Amino acid sequence: SNLYRRRGELYRDAGDAHLRLDDPARALEMYDRGAALPLLDPDAMLNRRVAALMRLGRPAAASAAVLASIDERGGQIGG
Repeated sequence: SNLYRRRGELYRDAGDAHLRLDDPARALEMYDRGAALPLLDPDAMLNRRVAALMRLGRPAAASAAVLASIDERGGQIGG
C-alpha cells in the first residue's frame, strides 16, 4: 500500500514534529528509524539527523553521520 511505501517519510515527519516540540532525542529516534527504510530523499533525512544531533550537543556524532554518508556513496558528496 502507499502508506507502507511512505514509512520512511512518515518517520521523518514524526521526527520533525518532535524537533518542533523541542524533543531532539525523540526526533533523532524517529529519523534513525526512517533512515533505515527506503526514502525518496535520503539527503533530507541526513540533514535532519545532523540537526538533531547538534541540538543534543553531539557534534562528533553529527560529523560521523556525515562521513558515513559520504563513505556509503563511494566518496561522493550530495545526490
